[in-house]
Amino acid sequence: MNSWSSAGSSRDLEMVGAIYDAGLQPQHWQIVLDRLCEYLNLDSATLFCVDESARSANFFIDNAGFSGRTVKDFGAHYHFLEPGFRHRRNKPIGTVSASNLLVSDDAHEESELYQDCYRRYGFFYTAGVIIARQNRRNSTLGLQRAKRK
Repeated sequence: MNSWSSAGSSRDLEMVGAIYDAGLQPQHWQIVLDRLCEYLNLDSATLFCVDESARSANFFIDNAGFSGRTVKDFGAHYHFLEPGFRHRRNKPIGTVSASNLLVSDDAHEESELYQDCYRRYGFFYTAGVIIARQNRRNSTLGLQRAKRK
């Protein structure tokens, strides 16, 4: 028996379908990010494109309420401090990284990324996957959640 078909619930398939639909109808990404947060018990999700050469985020959708200034600062600076970015940078598209597997909680809590950016929004743990790459531009799906006891 195929493990994919036996493991996939209708909820799983609905989520995958919503992602594909948003790929065809970009105005639906906000709804997909909201559903993804509910589905995975996350605090926020982001979809963004960062141009490494220009050090800018030129496309950004989130459901965390990031301000325009935060988006600009993220694309120019904080994205490059993200341990997942450094891990995924030269890996194949689809490589997933999770912050808790790349850096200790103590080190992360002391980092500029956490102190100056993520803490403001209540994020602690992050995960991400590059979904498209062209030259030095990466489109990334990022997932964030608070530190929970």
